[in-house]
Amino acid sequence: GRQEPQENRFSFTQYIGYCVHVGSSIFGPWVPFQDYERSLQPTSGHRLWFRHVASSCFLSFLCLFVSSCIAPLFFHPHSNKWLVAYQSALSFRFSHYFISFLSETTALLSGVGYSAVVDDKDKKSDNWCCSVARPLHIETPRSLVEVVTNWNMPMHSWLKSYVFKKSKPLGAFIAVLLTYVASSLL
Repeated sequence: GRQEPQENRFSFTQYIGYCVHVGSSIFGPWVPFQDYERSLQPTSGHRLWFRHVASSCFLSFLCLFVSSCIAPLFFHPHSNKWLVAYQSALSFRFSHYFISFLSETTALLSGVGYSAVVDDKDKKSDNWCCSVARPLHIETPRSLVEVVTNWNMPMHSWLKSYVFKKSKPLGAFIAVLLTYVASSLL
């Protein structure tokens, strides 16, 4: 049979640590194993980290406020059914953004999302990014594909890497069908 290269293998203890990692097991997004390993390493750039955590947390509660307090005030419950439907959809979308930003906050708090970037002059800079959803791309899309890819970016990445690309040799239609089936089961 085909054997995996040795550098791609990890121990049972590492696997259990990855499965119960606080940054992704409760509210956090799916993260690749390499990001989990990187989150265990000490990092610098605490001001940038704190700024990203604070902004994600603020955006999370802002979206909760819009979903629960602002959206219900837009239209009278007995107004046009399409306006009430828009109000409900707006409230739903902002509750999703609340969970997405909360997920981003917990992941960042656990150390997930750090990467050291080295520029052309060999100058190292710290980067913290763990986006789960991009509300601006969802609210003002150029196409439906943009909505789908930005609704849950870690899940989109996982489905694309581990379902679509792996089943692509079976044909494009089968790959898309299997991706939809996997998405519906998750």
